[in-house]
Amino acid sequence: MKRYSKAELQQALNLIENGSSFSEVAKETGINKSILARENRKRKNEKADRNMNRDSERILKENLVLFEKINLQKLID
Repeated sequence: MKRYSKAELQQALNLIENGSSFSEVAKETGINKSILARENRKRKNEKADRNMNRDSERILKENLVLFEKINLQKLID
């Protein structure tokens, strides 16, 4: 089984992301379409995980600020 460098896979995935078809990229790079599809799924899942983590952190911070405001208001009243 042939191994592809990270740079080769990144270049191929960037081509797909920019609108090229899997078939076109496979012909151009020599990387099998199934490998391209698997690596593309991995990339999308990694992006989704990063976005979910970022959003979770943002929501947690917003909730903490609201919680502190509520507690401060209770102390004042």
